[in-house]
Amino acid sequence: MLAEGTPINYIEGLNKIIDMSSLYIIYRAQIECYLMLHYINISLSNDDEGEFRYSMYQISGLNERQNYIVSEPDFKQKQKSELEIKNKIILNLEKNKIFKALTQKERDKIIKYPKARLSSWSEMIKKSSLKDEFNLNIWSLYSKYAHTEMIGNSQLKEFVGNHKNIKVAKFNSLHLARMLVCILIKDMAEHFTSCKDIFDSLTNDRKFEIESWIKFGSK
Repeated sequence: MLAEGTPINYIEGLNKIIDMSSLYIIYRAQIECYLMLHYINISLSNDDEGEFRYSMYQISGLNERQNYIVSEPDFKQKQKSELEIKNKIILNLEKNKIFKALTQKERDKIIKYPKARLSSWSEMIKKSSLKDEFNLNIWSLYSKYAHTEMIGNSQLKEFVGNHKNIKVAKFNSLHLARMLVCILIKDMAEHFTSCKDIFDSLTNDRKFEIESWIKFGSK
């Protein structure tokens, strides 16, 4: 596990290293995954909006795969079949009330340049169950590590040789991941009966633990 450290044997006096950059990038991926799930399944006004968002999510992914350069016959056939699937989804999307309410220019843009989401990550955080300012700051900071920006490099330098800082940063990252999972459990239990049944079957101690983490990171 990354949190346990990666063994190394070529730096004198150091037998393992905690890869904080990777821990931060993984948490950033976790929060964006949560936000997409919330965007597509939870923060919806009605079924039409849910259908519209999920269709956009599908079209975006399928469209991206059409741009891949392939040479193997099997892969070419896969692209052909996925293009047919994409076109069928577009036909259904054109019947959607949300889509039909857009201007012709907006509809054309969505079909020609499909995006998985029409909101920014910061907008999605604000509309989710997450505490706005706290989680915006965390997401923004951890994103810097994915793009090798100066702030990330500066902080990594502070970790070198400082075991206390590394330990604190590591546990903060792991605690945030646990918090996010607990918030997701709450969201799923509130919107899906099968998930609620599972949550209700948990012990009181486990429920208390989950709810404690929820209070820490949710609105």
